[in-house]
Amino acid sequence: MDIEKKINNKTVYILCTNHFDPIWRRGFKKSFFWKGEKYVPTIKIQEACISDWLEICKDTEAKFEVECSLVLRTYLEAHPEQLDYIRQLAQSGRFELRASGEVIPDTNLPTGETLIRNLMYGILWGEQTLGVPITTGCLNDAFGSSAQLPQILKDCGVDMVIGLSYKTLKGKYWKGLDGSIIRFLNNPGKGFLKFLGKGTYYRPCPSCKGEGCDVCKGRGFDQSFRMDGQPNTIDLDLDNNPFGIISVGGEETMAPMDIVKRVENAQKESEDIEYKFGLYKDMLREHYKDELEFTDKNEITDISPDVEGNPTQTGCYVSRIKIKQKARKLEYFAMVIEKLAAIAYLNGGKYPENELLETWRKIAYTAFHDNITGTHVDVGYEELMETFKSCNEVLSKVQKVLKDQLIVSEKGIVTVFNPHAFEVSDYVEIETENSGKRFIKAENIPAFGFKTLKQSEFIEECQPIMSGILQKNIENEYYKISLDKHGIVGIYDKEYDKELVSENSGYANELILENDFGDPWSTREASRPRTRLGRMNNLTGIKRFSNRSEVYFKGEFCGNEDILFDPVDYRVLALEWEQKVTLWDSLKRVDFETSVYWSCFDRRIRISFPTYMREDDGFYAVPYGVLKRNRYDRVENGGLINPDGDWPSVEWFSSAKEKNVNIALLNRGTPSSRIERGELMISLLRSPTFAGCGLLWPKIYDAPVYDGMRDQGSHTFEYSLTSFNDKWEDSDVVQKAYQYNSKLMAFEGRLRNVANLEIKAEGTEIAAFKKAENGNDLIIRLNEYRGKSETVEITLPFIKKAYEVNLLEKNLRELTVENDNIKIKMEPFKIRTIKVEMKAD
Repeated sequence: MDIEKKINNKTVYILCTNHFDPIWRRGFKKSFFWKGEKYVPTIKIQEACISDWLEICKDTEAKFEVECSLVLRTYLEAHPEQLDYIRQLAQSGRFELRASGEVIPDTNLPTGETLIRNLMYGILWGEQTLGVPITTGCLNDAFGSSAQLPQILKDCGVDMVIGLSYKTLKGKYWKGLDGSIIRFLNNPGKGFLKFLGKGTYYRPCPSCKGEGCDVCKGRGFDQSFRMDGQPNTIDLDLDNNPFGIISVGGEETMAPMDIVKRVENAQKESEDIEYKFGLYKDMLREHYKDELEFTDKNEITDISPDVEGNPTQTGCYVSRIKIKQKARKLEYFAMVIEKLAAIAYLNGGKYPENELLETWRKIAYTAFHDNITGTHVDVGYEELMETFKSCNEVLSKVQKVLKDQLIVSEKGIVTVFNPHAFEVSDYVEIETENSGKRFIKAENIPAFGFKTLKQSEFIEECQPIMSGILQKNIENEYYKISLDKHGIVGIYDKEYDKELVSENSGYANELILENDFGDPWSTREASRPRTRLGRMNNLTGIKRFSNRSEVYFKGEFCGNEDILFDPVDYRVLALEWEQKVTLWDSLKRVDFETSVYWSCFDRRIRISFPTYMREDDGFYAVPYGVLKRNRYDRVENGGLINPDGDWPSVEWFSSAKEKNVNIALLNRGTPSSRIERGELMISLLRSPTFAGCGLLWPKIYDAPVYDGMRDQGSHTFEYSLTSFNDKWEDSDVVQKAYQYNSKLMAFEGRLRNVANLEIKAEGTEIAAFKKAENGNDLIIRLNEYRGKSETVEITLPFIKKAYEVNLLEKNLRELTVENDNIKIKMEPFKIRTIKVEMKAD
């Protein structure tokens, strides 16, 4: 008999909880106004819910939980007097903070390091604050689940993850990309969980219009409705489930203050059912204890055949695209600055702990599953833009301090830093005090190292050597690009003697306009006719500089200009674009920049590269990994969870032709990717108009403040094409994608005599180099990105001892150190973290 049927099945747990979205239909800390009423921010709703739960818990047996650390920390910042009481509840088993991290993130769009920092910082803060382990993983409402999550969760001490939603996994165990296995529980379905009553979304208080008064206890919202009902077993299938759950809380739903009395009454009316307040950590460990302790005791058989819980709600990969672009740029900026800070710290500098901690917390906050996905109202968007701005300002100030610590001012000298674990050659720009912007081909910058260059070697940005439009091609050592008056008709790979573009399928880098009826989450209608815009594109110039060639195009789609007569597309108010193609000398990469002025309704714009191939499958970068995926198309179903044809690709995706030349597209925050009969496409923009999934709830929450989800205005997109032969894992495509997102960093002046980390690796990146969260040790995080095993060598001066640690930086095993050298085995797609104890001065 299955273990779940051996357990007493007559227990019904009363789960006092709430799914707290920091941003969705409200701002997190910012209010907004509509029709003379004030809609208070989410923190006010969260504050009210937690305050009420604390009141309910006094002198009773009630328990409650909070999903993520950001919510609890924000509450305690406003109510520090409640810390001891909440800690007491946690230590007596009556309060649980789940192991979601700072927030419940989207797990497909952020980088792997952001997913790690979100979970790590959330758990570390929770354990320090509450004095209890934080071990119940939670992904409630996340739109899909990444293949690297089992590894990240397990390495943060999580023993079970709940709440897998939208695309659920089969079985009991989830085996991730690296082979890590974790017990999971999908979002409980019918028969397992029900709510005490219906939820609501609170309107402003009718007495004070949201400003706060005695009627609403100063909270600013109408609390006349609370979750209501008497606990019972109706709709709970206790014969086929190990227990039942009645959830007292939803999203923005206040609990009845007499919930304890209601549970007592339910118990009096039932002889064969035990009603009791519960927390997930109790339920899981009581009913699934043997399954949680599987590692060394039994063979795992009931493993999900799926390594990821995707695709689902793929409109999220495009909606409010600037959030994704700014998030990507900020993530890599933070990683590089942190690495420089660790180098400075190694050489006696002061480590900017507070600045980096707060920046990473904010980066995690932007990765929340209704933030980076763009599924929120306009005030949330404004708040996120302010967050990005403040983070960049902090990191820029830290960068200036680090420059003073690492670089000696010297005219005519430039120092270039390579943040990667592989040698890099690329063009680097620098803004000098006297000469303005200049650039040079920085050759062979050593892995995670510095190189000094002379400014005299830099080339000033000046007039091109040649300019015109008569020439019909540009080329460098690797590619020849053929043009006509409307676009790119050929990209020839000289190294592999292969024409990459299909001459019969359209232009390369062509814009495609597509019908897209839906909301920020999903395209809701299966019909999506396309209009190719290549013939509306016009070649406007070709320029040859001393180290590169540039081609310029300009186009316009006249959709609604003839509305009185016969509009081409009455939902397109404005669509204009400019494109630049750059071919750098001696780089095997074609860089593209497309600027779009966009004002449309229910449309999507894609970039297309029709290749010589006809296959649909491809390789896609996921956070700290790579997956092969097939093409899929939505079915005739307008439901929210039905995906609409694109896959997420964090930094790159490529064709998957066996024993032939493959084409890869690198991106800087445009992750929505599709391969269709060999045609590689990136979605740039979409303009949904349907306020789905509760952004508008006319009967009770009528505030349509979401027009910004159409993304009207000016946008600029950067992406790049490269090619490789045969298998991606034997190529440098991942290195190019990392390099494209995290460029060489240049400083005016000469590097001081500094000690630094050295690394020898074939397919392993330095994911992080930083100061330990506790103590004065240094942390080195590695990720293997080629899907191959290798032994990595690290040399770091002043090593006393070294340990492999988990992601919470707790020791797992001591490593052998010989002459300041550490060797560590890396398995395919493995993430490993090393803590180095330094010798005293």
